[in-house]
Amino acid sequence: SVLNFNPVVVLAISEGFVESITFSPSRNQPRLFNKTAVDESLTKALGFGSDCEKPIRDAKVALAMDDLRLHSAFELGIALGCDNSTNLEKKAATVGTVIDMLKKTVTLDTVEEYSVVPSANPADHFTPDQTVMVTSASIPVLEGKHCLFTVPTKNPILKLYRMGSGEPPYTLVMAVEKRTEVLVYEMMSKWCETPGAEGVQKIISESTIIFMPEIPFTQ
Repeated sequence: SVLNFNPVVVLAISEGFVESITFSPSRNQPRLFNKTAVDESLTKALGFGSDCEKPIRDAKVALAMDDLRLHSAFELGIALGCDNSTNLEKKAATVGTVIDMLKKTVTLDTVEEYSVVPSANPADHFTPDQTVMVTSASIPVLEGKHCLFTVPTKNPILKLYRMGSGEPPYTLVMAVEKRTEVLVYEMMSKWCETPGAEGVQKIISESTIIFMPEIPFTQ
């Protein structure tokens, strides 16, 4: 189960009006976390997602986060717009930079002010490539490249995948709705294909990402 990894960060991904939302009690929030900076960089990268709903604020999502029982983790949700004006690749890159920023925020224990904001155009960090639509059918291919590993679970409908060093710190990345499932698969594919891309290699060599493409009880 997810509890075995004791992730320090849980990142929930949703469609909807571009924003971030914290689910954790304030005691779990890293001292240097700057929600305003995250929101500003998301907006720079993706726009606002005007006329979008706000599914990330649905009570079901908060309940799903609570059901994970990761009481010491910092739990953050980000919504990535609701139209096709931004392609999946760019959204995947945006999630990557947020993970990198969170990892730095959580592990940085110096008192100096933390002012690193994700690039205004996170896609710049990734090798331009044709967007690959990825589904669970592609998992064996990714596993064949030895960059992704299925995590055994007691619940057959709970699908977990591991990427990275296999060592802490652990970050759990999960889709909170059916429509963002493909984005999580896209991220897994991109990170397998371009591990040398700026930023990605560092993230997966220094930490472990646990992907949960779908939460069975919120679909």
